[in-house]
Amino acid sequence: MIFSFLKHTEKTFRNIIRTFRLNQVKLLFLVLLIGVAACDKIPDGVVDIKYADYIVNQITAPDSIASTSADTSFVTTLKIDNIESVAEVWCSVKILNGKENIYDKIVLLDTGFNGDVEEGDNIFTGKISMNAAFANGYYIIEYYVKDNINQGSENVKLVGVHSFIYNNGTNNNPPVISDLVIPNSVNRDEVFIITLKVSDPDGLEDISQVEFALYDPTGAYVASFPLVDDGNLENNGDENAGDGIFSSKRSFKANVFTGTWKFIFHAKDKGGLSSNSITHDLLVN
Repeated sequence: MIFSFLKHTEKTFRNIIRTFRLNQVKLLFLVLLIGVAACDKIPDGVVDIKYADYIVNQITAPDSIASTSADTSFVTTLKIDNIESVAEVWCSVKILNGKENIYDKIVLLDTGFNGDVEEGDNIFTGKISMNAAFANGYYIIEYYVKDNINQGSENVKLVGVHSFIYNNGTNNNPPVISDLVIPNSVNRDEVFIITLKVSDPDGLEDISQVEFALYDPTGAYVASFPLVDDGNLENNGDENAGDGIFSSKRSFKANVFTGTWKFIFHAKDKGGLSSNSITHDLLVN
């Protein structure tokens, strides 16, 4: 016996399948349509990625400068190829081993003015002025290029360094050391402080280094160690910065030779002149 509700159910089921398949076709068509529309917005070919491709070819600056007047100037240049990505060029100047720049930023231009020979030749030029107030000695020029591609600090690069020696036209005098304070004997692992007075007729700013050479009880040279005038009492034993009293905080390890160790102290100025020397013998127990 065939029940009528089974026929109805069979027909209904076929309708559901037909509707489901029709909806699948519509959905596939819609997905393809959206995909085509999205693809139309994607550019064809290679994406243009820019990068800073400048090339520094040459740096020119004198190796030595002698002051002949109250103001002595010289020209420095930086030759750059592929300047399309260059936004700015400059240099800074500081004395060798100095903590601060004497010039933070001297802009170098390719305009045909202020020492620049020809406009647009890719040679960027700057003029640096030195005077008698600047100490004798070695100076460092650092060259920087800022590009127009990268963002933030990534667009500034140090591209070159040049050193020169400067003579300010005055008579350079050597430093003098005196008033050494150091123990005559210490135990191993005992911390002690050394102080030394340093003066220079050209001023304390003319001092480039103060140190002592150390020799062990066999007479063999060990190393040289600095004394500083930085006011760092905890680490270096120095009480007041800039007072001309240079200090060093030291100790001998437990495994070193006992016996008499020799200290030889000296100082040097920025013009390369050395001071007198002081020798001291210290007994290590």
